[in-house]
Amino acid sequence: MVGERGFEPPTPWSRIGVPRPCRSPATRNKLSCTWIMAFAVIVVVHRATMTTNYAQEFETVDVIINSTARTCGVDAFALSVIKAERQIRKLVTHLIYQFPCFELGDILSLRQTLVNNRGVYFEGFEKGFNALYPRSISDLVGGEYQRLRGRMREAVDHRNKIFHGQLTSKNLTRDDLLTYVGDIRTWCKTLVGSAHAEFGYDGFAWNSFRKSTTHDLEKRLKIQIANIAEYDEFVRQYMQR
Repeated sequence: MVGERGFEPPTPWSRIGVPRPCRSPATRNKLSCTWIMAFAVIVVVHRATMTTNYAQEFETVDVIINSTARTCGVDAFALSVIKAERQIRKLVTHLIYQFPCFELGDILSLRQTLVNNRGVYFEGFEKGFNALYPRSISDLVGGEYQRLRGRMREAVDHRNKIFHGQLTSKNLTRDDLLTYVGDIRTWCKTLVGSAHAEFGYDGFAWNSFRKSTTHDLEKRLKIQIANIAEYDEFVRQYMQR
């Protein structure tokens, strides 16, 4: 339709620069390049955000390692284990929060559910993730999973003994502990990239209780939860030791 001044009125599509058939090939090529460049910028920003979250999470570990403290090895080791435990917990709570029944007003109840179920540890959160998501933690970590999971299992056991003032069976040196730190960081960094690629959250970004920008994520989950009581039952059935 031609307007009063003899030109076609702008449409919502033309306002945002979507190519129309009447545009010249040169114009269409320029606009296509613009959209491609915009998409590339978004990808770069997302990757930078993941890297930043990971770097900030382990910033304290780096400070400890680079210090002159006599206990820098054991301190960095214990803190790294805590970081890994926190990451996998937040990946699970993020997935749980995607169910339509949960909103901001439910966050305290969701937290309290985990507080009430004290027998949930690293392996429990992994089992919970695997019960929820179509791809397992093993899938997300990839070819290094068996080795790294074994190292994580050992690290958690050593950390528990250290926290209780007990001696570890391997008489770990500072170098041994820092080698564990390296493997823990590899585990965490791998999950950062793969989890973010899967559903847009890396386990380190602040506040796991947020709705995902990934379309219909809740419909991809293998188990459906409709209320807090069902979440509590899920924790007891799949996650509690």
